[in-house]
Amino acid sequence: MIVDWTTSGNRRVVYSIQYWIINFAIMIGSGLSGWFFRDYLVWLLLAITIEEIVSCLVVIFWIDESFNPDTQQHKQESNIIKAYFTVAKDRIFMYYLFASVFIAMIFNQIDYYLPVHLSDSFRTARIFGIEVYGQRMLTIFLMVNTLVIVLFMGRVNKLTKNWSRSSGISIGIILQGLGFMIAFLGRDLTWELIAALVATIGEMILVPFSQALRADLMDGDQVGTYTGAFSVTQPIASVLSGILVSLSSLYGNIGMTIFMFFIIVLGVLPSLRAIRMHESHS
Repeated sequence: MIVDWTTSGNRRVVYSIQYWIINFAIMIGSGLSGWFFRDYLVWLLLAITIEEIVSCLVVIFWIDESFNPDTQQHKQESNIIKAYFTVAKDRIFMYYLFASVFIAMIFNQIDYYLPVHLSDSFRTARIFGIEVYGQRMLTIFLMVNTLVIVLFMGRVNKLTKNWSRSSGISIGIILQGLGFMIAFLGRDLTWELIAALVATIGEMILVPFSQALRADLMDGDQVGTYTGAFSVTQPIASVLSGILVSLSSLYGNIGMTIFMFFIIVLGVLPSLRAIRMHESHS
């Protein structure tokens, strides 16, 4: 629906707002659930149920439908296999699809190798007398990520509003990947906090540009098919990330950092190729 209701000119701003809302909701939801889960679980579940009902009513009564079956039916490919072959013939989108696998691998590290690294290599520290060990450092990493996005997403969006797609996507990927490289090499609190900040800044730059580019690359008459094709990137990235974690005992933190460098390169170069081809065809 975002693709249907936005234009190429305002799409990046809309995706920035959406991303900010998601992270704000995560921050509020995590805080409330952590505070009330043990003693008020029933009331917490009741509140969630009411929230879901309200959300459903908002969708039904206040959001206009963007899909018109009368005008779209004749454009819809009846054979889903042929539809996906059509997507596969779109070289520009396939370049970006390939890059997106490696971009997703960078995002995945917070759930894959980073917890392993912090559990095995992080040096226990203390903050205001509270012991911070590997698992707690991962929680702090996530909290820094969410808090920085909530507080500074608007500011970053203003600073990058005149950037080209090439600059936004390449700088975003490089900074986010660099943040995880620092995290993999770091062993103490200071370096992990620096890593969290660098990775989050890259994420704030990357996400609006990449989502807007993905929408622009889709054929407007086959958005569902293109979205379905794009959905395979996350499972592939998860499998590859899992393999790297499984083999990490062979090459350790330094080896994983080297792999991350190549992942960054494979995320940046095909993305830039897709952008140049799209702009030359526009």
